[in-house]
Amino acid sequence: MARLRIVSKSGSVRVTAEPGAGVTASTGVVITEADGTFLVNAGSKSLDVRCEPGTDVVVGTLSGSIRCHGTFGVVRAVTKSGKIEIDDATSVDARTGSGSVEVIACTGECRVVVTSGSIKIGRAGRASLAGVSGTVRVDDTDAADVKSVSGRITVGYAGTGRVAIRSVSGTVDVEVPPDRAPATRLMSISGRVRRDCPEGSDGEIDVKTVSGTIRVTCK
Repeated sequence: MARLRIVSKSGSVRVTAEPGAGVTASTGVVITEADGTFLVNAGSKSLDVRCEPGTDVVVGTLSGSIRCHGTFGVVRAVTKSGKIEIDDATSVDARTGSGSVEVIACTGECRVVVTSGSIKIGRAGRASLAGVSGTVRVDDTDAADVKSVSGRITVGYAGTGRVAIRSVSGTVDVEVPPDRAPATRLMSISGRVRRDCPEGSDGEIDVKTVSGTIRVTCK
């Protein structure tokens, strides 16, 4: 599998995976390292890189947005300030200081860390998410581990693995398919707890919050 590493000081980075693209860059020089990894150093300019579908990508920038369009293997994206957007990857590790993160699809583990900004995940095999402030939403996942200080958390749970959510303040919503009956452990020190789905053994939901409402609903 091809590997691509991109380094940028400032400016947006866009990576597009398309058949027959090889590896090309709008600026900078593409260097092939000893282990076969393609390296692009953009300096302080915005960058547009094209590569083959399924490529493993590592992107690091001090400031600027990161956009990965297409289908990739392993994606690791880090920026101190800027938005991160990823279409489709085998696994994801995305980290930003200030800025939102959006992943449409991740086959395996989707790991996201955000200091200030929202997190939005479409489909993930497993979601491991941490945020300080901002909303967190996962539309569909088999398992999740979510930690947040403040902000609304919404998880669409397939009802197979384990969902663990820890929050200081903010509403927590877990949506379960109508044909699933998970085991639940729900605790809010000051806030309401509501469970609208039957108790069973289809996976496990474990939610603890200091202040805020907890809702587990069948949809």
